[in-house]
Amino acid sequence: MSSYSLNEEGHQATSNNIRGDSLYLPLDVNNDNWFTAQEKAKNIGGYLISIDTAQEQQFAANKIAVNFSHLATGLSDIDTDGVYEKPDGSELTYSNFLPGYPYPWGIDQDGAYALLVSREYFNSWEGNWETNQWYSADPYGNYLSSEIDPKNGRIAHGALAEIPFIRRADSAYVIVEGPTWEEAEANAVALGGHLVTINDAEENEWISNIYNSSYNQAWIGITDKDVEGQWMWSSNQSLASTGYTNWGKLEPYNEYYSSSGLTANHGAIFFNNLDWGAATHGAWGDLPNTASKQQFNYLDSMIGIAEIPLAPNNAPTGAATLNGDFKVGQTISIDTSPISDAD
Repeated sequence: MSSYSLNEEGHQATSNNIRGDSLYLPLDVNNDNWFTAQEKAKNIGGYLISIDTAQEQQFAANKIAVNFSHLATGLSDIDTDGVYEKPDGSELTYSNFLPGYPYPWGIDQDGAYALLVSREYFNSWEGNWETNQWYSADPYGNYLSSEIDPKNGRIAHGALAEIPFIRRADSAYVIVEGPTWEEAEANAVALGGHLVTINDAEENEWISNIYNSSYNQAWIGITDKDVEGQWMWSSNQSLASTGYTNWGKLEPYNEYYSSSGLTANHGAIFFNNLDWGAATHGAWGDLPNTASKQQFNYLDSMIGIAEIPLAPNNAPTGAATLNGDFKVGQTISIDTSPISDAD
């Protein structure tokens, strides 16, 4: 868990862009099509937003679509024509399409995605359209961008990533794409955080146990890229401030790579005992920024663990009072007015 000094690109995740165990963050799109936007969402550990219940639709309409005139979702029938699916490939069980859609004039579009129409004005030819319903849009059109709708000052055609996370204390942990350490760090910064800072053995063990069933290793925030031998966290914390390391045997071992003309300035954590002495469960090693399976056969494809600071999850204070006789058939009243919840 880290105490970040966030740069101007970063921000602390708040209740305004969190629902359940997902973060919702706008994507930087520039005349992108749906596929490109989906790939950008994937790079930061997510997908274009999914809406599969009336509650999710209400959240999207009231919380996250209010800054857009149109908002791309991850719902599409691209894989199976006529069957709209969620980003994970499962079939959609809820829909809120505009009248006549997704088959306008009875025409089956050959692959489309659901575009949330969140503007409050409509053109004369749009008939009985209503705000926050879905339009079936062409995924190949390059019109997703951050341009402003002159009629309402909102983003005209935007895209938003829904990013599942695991919470521990006041941090969200997200798997981000690499393959290099620098790309993984950039994706973590885009989320408002950095590659993970590991403060103690408890956090190291928790991370190792959470991710070891899915990955063999992952980039973490430790690096000596600025000054050789002076290891720092990308969150600008020094090792002295955290007071914890868990280097594997002989690590950090830059000399091993220098003979191949490489410099190992970036840290990774290993989740399983690999076919290499230092790569034991939970141990750290230093690797070149471009480390890959092609270079080192004990590696899988490289991903990173991002850590994003969350608003404190304060426990409620005070106690409820129960009034009445505790007998079968009797009504009990509960006075919750003394309870205060800072969140």
